[in-house]
Amino acid sequence: MAELALDEDELDEDKNKKAKAVLTRVQELARTINPGTRQIWSLLTAYANADDAELLLTFLDLITACMARIGGDTDDLGLCQDVNPAGTDPDLDIGNKISVLGPLAKKYQPDLYRALVWLSDPRAHREGAGQAAKRLAIGAGIQMEVTGNTSFKDDEPVLYQWPSSCQSVMSPVYKFLLDQIARRDDNGESLQDVIPLGVCWEGCRRVFVYIRKGRKEFCNNTCRQDHWNHLHPGARKETMKENRKTEKRRAAIQMHGRKPFRHRVKPF
Repeated sequence: MAELALDEDELDEDKNKKAKAVLTRVQELARTINPGTRQIWSLLTAYANADDAELLLTFLDLITACMARIGGDTDDLGLCQDVNPAGTDPDLDIGNKISVLGPLAKKYQPDLYRALVWLSDPRAHREGAGQAAKRLAIGAGIQMEVTGNTSFKDDEPVLYQWPSSCQSVMSPVYKFLLDQIARRDDNGESLQDVIPLGVCWEGCRRVFVYIRKGRKEFCNNTCRQDHWNHLHPGARKETMKENRKTEKRRAAIQMHGRKPFRHRVKPF
């Protein structure tokens, strides 16, 4: 019985360490983050492309940045209805909610990925419009608390605003996307300027942020090379053959300190 109790204590200690690590990360982000638009696009694609090892951390980065963008903090994440369904849990410490956040990170990733793919080119991916609109609607229902600044100074805001209890930790994320879409629909900005997203070729399908439309078609140089090899299957063998010849020639030069001498037989 004593050994069993020890094992349970060790498990609890390990769980507490993970919870503290997550809390520390979120608190550091909340203190230092000043989320710009391009930074949030990068966080969006990082989470949408994340594997299991990176999923929770990229999820935390994203929801913390988007909540900070609308004036919220880690306590507001703890009040979200999918984290605190009844709204009665007094513990708003997000570091203590790993057991809830882990499944949510896995649950929300596919829907966000599909929404980003649709936004990258609504004409080419029009079949995803309906489902993406349902997800985006989550960001439309955020209620804001507003109070006037009674001790206003020139370097202070006139109003203080922060979110009420959100439907989901993803609500601020989808609000960010809605705000970018409004820039195009309401203000007439180019879709390519406000949604700087691309989708890599069919052998990868990762979403990525580009600097300028048309200047980047792949998420990295490896995918660019893989795509070229896919289009030219025989060329790779020829390239490898030429590379081997070059390596042999370099080895000969290093051995003799000069270019290898080739004997030529003069014709009579």
